[in-house]
Amino acid sequence: MSKLIHDRNQCIHCGACVSVCPEFFSEQDKIILNGGTYDADDRGSLEITEDQIPTAQSSVDVCPVACIHIEK
Repeated sequence: MSKLIHDRNQCIHCGACVSVCPEFFSEQDKIILNGGTYDADDRGSLEITEDQIPTAQSSVDVCPVACIHIEK
């Protein structure tokens, strides 16, 4: 299984990921990875299936600061 990773320390909260991938990202006070867990360094991760990778990849592609990536 792969993981969708979001580094909130690098995130500029532009909301592009929310626009293209609302099933994985939402905006509250900051951008959050829906259902993800964040560590002490504010790095979030969420397990995703192989079928979800193309959708998740759209958030990776649109992020202007490259704070989102997929770990396989």
